[in-house]
Amino acid sequence: MELAPRLRLWLKSYLSNPRNRLPQNQLTVSLEAQLDDPVRYGVLLALAAGIATFGLIGDSSPVIIGAMIVSPLMSPILGLAYGLVRPDPGMRGRSLRWIAWGVLEVVLISSLLSMFSGYVAYRSEVLNRIEPCSLDLWVALISGAAAAFCTLNPQVAASLAGVAIAVALVPPLCVTGIGLAGLMDVVNHGNFLLSDLSWPVTSGSFLLFLTNLFGITVAAALVLRLYGYGRRTAMARLLACLSLLLAVVVVPLWLNDASVFLQARVQKSVHVIERLYPAMEIKTVIAQPKQHPPQVEFVLGVPRQPTVLERRDMLRLVESILGRRVKASFSFVSRTAA
Repeated sequence: MELAPRLRLWLKSYLSNPRNRLPQNQLTVSLEAQLDDPVRYGVLLALAAGIATFGLIGDSSPVIIGAMIVSPLMSPILGLAYGLVRPDPGMRGRSLRWIAWGVLEVVLISSLLSMFSGYVAYRSEVLNRIEPCSLDLWVALISGAAAAFCTLNPQVAASLAGVAIAVALVPPLCVTGIGLAGLMDVVNHGNFLLSDLSWPVTSGSFLLFLTNLFGITVAAALVLRLYGYGRRTAMARLLACLSLLLAVVVVPLWLNDASVFLQARVQKSVHVIERLYPAMEIKTVIAQPKQHPPQVEFVLGVPRQPTVLERRDMLRLVESILGRRVKASFSFVSRTAA
């Protein structure tokens, strides 16, 4: 007996085993119950938004992780996925309304907290969430599949907290709110230190949230359909969601990939320079990924000006790491002058 048919039979047996799945009526009741208490939902969202905002302002990863666990945003997203695979427009509509409510509440609270605290700054935890790439989409897809699996298997329901940590929903929205607060600060007080970053912070973080939202929804819906929930006609809605996913998030993520991968190669170049030329000190690295071709300039502090041959060897070494499509250049300053 071939492996593929045997694996197919095992998978069908596993998915149809009552011990490995919730009955459809029980799943429906469970998801509807999570969308029946707006007070609890609003309070938990407010608490999660406050925790995440101050965690981002304070640049504290543990605090931000706490906000991910408190956030109830995963419930309406799973409800939306379930509504996509079964003919229940009421579930889809209610889930969409709760998601929209959650987005507006979190962004508003984070903006107000940022403005009233008087501390609008973009530290590393904020900047880490403004340039999503295709890797974030893969994380969202896998997390969505994991969330659906945990929901359908009561034995592993405790793992949902880990899924909430793996894919961030509230922190990107709080970064969006902090970015909006920065834009208001620029308009009202002329804080030009924030002017160049406020719009990238706002738009990039919201793109990350959309990536997580679409990725979780599509993957969870596919897992639910794999378990046999809903009807075959639901595949048309899933294909429509996939098309929307491609149009809304995949193209911007693909454009960001070039910048993210260039940063990784630049970091590798820095390590190589530090190891092979210990007498040189890297003052700064100026990367311009939006240029055509992308440009990277290394400013190095040196005890003496390198010879033409040394400069050529360094340039060849760095270009071999960055790739032929990237233009690299060096500026050398004496350490005494620096």
